[in-house]
Amino acid sequence: MTPIRISGIHHVGIPVADFETSLAFYTGVLGLEQIQHPKSWNVRWLRMGDQHVHLQKADISKLGPDGPRHFALYVDDADAARKFLTEQGYKLEEQPLLKGSDRFYVKDPDGNSVELIQWFEDWDDGSRQ
Repeated sequence: MTPIRISGIHHVGIPVADFETSLAFYTGVLGLEQIQHPKSWNVRWLRMGDQHVHLQKADISKLGPDGPRHFALYVDDADAARKFLTEQGYKLEEQPLLKGSDRFYVKDPDGNSVELIQWFEDWDDGSRQ
């Protein structure tokens, strides 16, 4: 048994090619709030509640166009999010049903997948996995 107790996610780091393009997506489309970051770091910090997304400058061409890199954001209304993103011209990727939820993916300007998920009920063990 480990003595480490994990209480949640503080932040996820997302590789981006261009800060301005990515900030327009994450703040202007998804509504995250840009916050102060260490001035000497080549990174931009965004906040959503108590969690952060850190945009990190990277050579995107070395990462490949596809792969498992993604993170998930809770949404209150998956249908409304779908409608808004579709109206904005974003291509959505629907996912197989996950019991107790409604979810889909949208790609950011650098090809990172952002999963948007609405939970309706806990799983049998009380978790939202």
